Amino acid sequence: MALISTGMGLTVLRTINAALGLLLSVALAAVFGVSQEADALFVAMSVAVVLGRDLSRVVRTAAVPCLVEHDADGGGSVFPAMFHGATVLFAAGCAALAWMAAPWIVRFTSPGFDPATAQAATRLLRLLSPSLLLFVLFGSAQAVFHARRRFFAPEIGETVWRVLAIAVLFALGRRAGVEAFAAGLLLAAFVQWFALLLVGVRCGWHVLPTRWTPIRLSTLRPFWLSAAAVLCSVVQMQVEGVLDRAMVSFMAPGSIALFTYAQRLAHAAPLLLSTSLLMPWLPEIARIRARVGDSRRLAKQGSLFLAGLGALLALVIVWSARDAVALLLLRGKFDAHSADVVVAALRAFALGIPAIFCVQCLAGVHIVERNPRAMLRMGWVAVLAHAAGNVALRGWGVPGIALSGSLAVWCVAIYLWRHIRSEEPVWFDWPRFAGAMVAAGLALYAVPWRSLPGGTPAGVAAGALAAWGAYNVVLWPALRRMRAYEREATQPTDRKIPVL
Repeated sequence: MALISTGMGLTVLRTINAALGLLLSVALAAVFGVSQEADALFVAMSVAVVLGRDLSRVVRTAAVPCLVEHDADGGGSVFPAMFHGATVLFAAGCAALAWMAAPWIVRFTSPGFDPATAQAATRLLRLLSPSLLLFVLFGSAQAVFHARRRFFAPEIGETVWRVLAIAVLFALGRRAGVEAFAAGLLLAAFVQWFALLLVGVRCGWHVLPTRWTPIRLSTLRPFWLSAAAVLCSVVQMQVEGVLDRAMVSFMAPGSIALFTYAQRLAHAAPLLLSTSLLMPWLPEIARIRARVGDSRRLAKQGSLFLAGLGALLALVIVWSARDAVALLLLRGKFDAHSADVVVAALRAFALGIPAIFCVQCLAGVHIVERNPRAMLRMGWVAVLAHAAGNVALRGWGVPGIALSGSLAVWCVAIYLWRHIRSEEPVWFDWPRFAGAMVAAGLALYAVPWRSLPGGTPAGVAAGALAAWGAYNVVLWPALRRMRAYEREATQPTDRKIPVL
């Protein structure tokens, strides 16, 4: 299996999806602007769409190793049938719970809403609640495809959802308002799942239960452990999101929309880079885990280099924040004052990007080991740090809440680094990294990129590429050393992993 070529193909598709997601955020800002109805829409989408996608990821990530191990053992159809049956019941329960508990969900997540806005958010959440069912079913279908090393069809399904979401925004949302747009989002979720279902049927794979099999918890225990570990991470992120929206809901109308725009702009690239190239390795994790040796050392080694990449990305975002907001958001109903708030919040979010890269790599140790207790402890650290930061920085408005999130993720990174101990020392070329960051900073700030022919967009792109080039030139010897280490660590050999 050509993992590198598969990873590169996924990177292209996920880049397209990231661009479409960014385009959707820009279109939402242009169509609905900063208003109470936009706040209500974002609160409803945070549950029906964002949480739905998170639950889909939990099901997919937890099921793939179990399905791979089941196929390797030559098992029959008992586990897949139980898995699909349990998934359908879980998905239907989530959708029903969201519909019935919608008023309490809105009241809990956005206590500062006035009655009219709260009622609008409740109505939108009930309209979108079936999306939870469709997203979870899509995740179980993804697991079947990924376990068989087929990655492109599910990713194309993600593309279809985003294209349809943008289409219904302009076809329905702009003319008929947020409720029509929400109905269009529900249709897009159905098309996304049904298309993957048809592809699975054509390939002869079951992505839905074909017969009822009594569910035995002992048979599904490996899946429940994996799901619990991943779910801890999802719950942590959802609770932190609730803490943010609850605090921001007490601010001026439209503040939730401003916070959401800044968060999406800041986190689009980190999430893309942290998932694209890793996805093809998930079906192989049961095989390569025994070859890694000290997997904790490998995780800590990788976390440092990912954090270094995140530091470069954060520097570029801070440098280009105002240009990016002016180019992408400052149009339609989005005014200059709102742009200033988003710029400040975007820069505050960027401060936490290196820690986000570090945490994702280190937390993977606990997920691979199926250790939900460790993930739960990590979640408590994140939530407590985030809540304390929100209280301390609420006076700074939307940028203060964004800064609170960045400080919280740094607390989690430090906690994981201290508690994940490797048997061998971890190496990192700190002087060379510092030189690489200085070179990247000079490449950005010492050259008037914005005055180049082609205007601001061309200048920002050229400056970012120059910073990337300068960073890699200075850090290249250390990068080669790390690549050689990873190559030796993952080879199917009994040789001792080299010491960096």
